[in-house]
Amino acid sequence: MDITFRQLQYFVALVDHRSFSAAAEASAITQPNMSHQIKQLEEALGFSLIERQRKHFLVTPEGQEVYTRARQMLTLRQELTDFAHTVGKPLEGRLNVGVIPTIGPYLLPQVVAAVRKDYPHLQLALTEAKTHELLDMVAEGKLDIAFLALPVDGTDGMRTLAVAEEPFMVALPNGHALLKKSGLTVEDILGERLLLLADGHCLRDHALEVCHRAGKVPGNVDFSATSLETLKQMVAQGAGITLLPACAARRASEEGYTVRPVVGSTVRRQLGLAWRASSLRRKEFELLGTTFGKAIG
Repeated sequence: MDITFRQLQYFVALVDHRSFSAAAEASAITQPNMSHQIKQLEEALGFSLIERQRKHFLVTPEGQEVYTRARQMLTLRQELTDFAHTVGKPLEGRLNVGVIPTIGPYLLPQVVAAVRKDYPHLQLALTEAKTHELLDMVAEGKLDIAFLALPVDGTDGMRTLAVAEEPFMVALPNGHALLKKSGLTVEDILGERLLLLADGHCLRDHALEVCHRAGKVPGNVDFSATSLETLKQMVAQGAGITLLPACAARRASEEGYTVRPVVGSTVRRQLGLAWRASSLRRKEFELLGTTFGKAIG
């Protein structure tokens, strides 16, 4: 019995949803049919993929290996299909794009507008998540490309393209004594209560790099937020200061705080795209990167 792509799709759906009923619903088939397809796949392979229990199942070690390889095969198949559809008509149809939260609200509106102008037949399906989550989704074929801050760990097997960069700004409460200065040094920053994003956000690491590049180790980090908007509100209320990428500080006066540049720092946030090295759409993504870069300025 031959193994079919459909059987592999059903098995991947089963592992992803961890439920026969949910996987069957997502695959638009009946639960008995889903069970039958998995059994046929097991018969074709000659070993069990799952350990069936009364109310749930466990994926066997062999099943996990098949799942990993099945995902790779399905991704390559989809890439080939997408490539065939776009030959002679680049950047048309649906493109699944991931974006990190510290970029999305501040740059996406202008980027999306530029893409619509340059490629009116391209439909962007956007997903917002942290960097490591986006990279996992790109690797698994759930996303075609990610828009994030570079450099970043976890890009083995991927290609990246820098499209723009921006400086960091220090955000301070209105009326703060340091606002008498036109620019702030790292020493100025280290003398204040520093508010940063929580661990897991790449922007936290980039912000700390401003201090590390100057040979300073900050010991004044006293608050970890889950979003830039929370950080800005805390600064506006006088809870401390923070480092913001320039794109997030454009409405400082309206949001109740003031910004100053960091004097003597060469640290800038590099913005770019990441996609699977195996993708056949490299030239398209490079075109998209040009549009992104022009939109950001």
